[in-house]
Amino acid sequence: MSKKEVNIKGHVDLAQAIAYLEDLVISLKSGTICVQNCEDYVTLNPASGLEMEVEAKHKGEKESLTIVLNWQTQKEETEKRMELRISSTQPVTAGATDDEDEDD
Repeated sequence: MSKKEVNIKGHVDLAQAIAYLEDLVISLKSGTICVQNCEDYVTLNPASGLEMEVEAKHKGEKESLTIVLNWQTQKEETEKRMELRISSTQPVTAGATDDEDEDD
């Protein structure tokens, strides 16, 4: 089987990034993802079981979020269940207070 891929890297504003991610969600829900750049394109058909990797980094002035989805077209189950939560709020941890930095 031949290998076909499309690689795209560039700067977009937040609104455009959100639009691309929304298109990705719609495509995932439909069962077909077509990624196109000019004349090059790849059509993918995600399996019902995916391997998912999420990496969030904050280092100095730079932040990044990487999401990787992998699947085999014949494989139907994931090997390891994830307990991932993505939200716009930070978690509240047990025992955490706003006064932790103050001296008594």
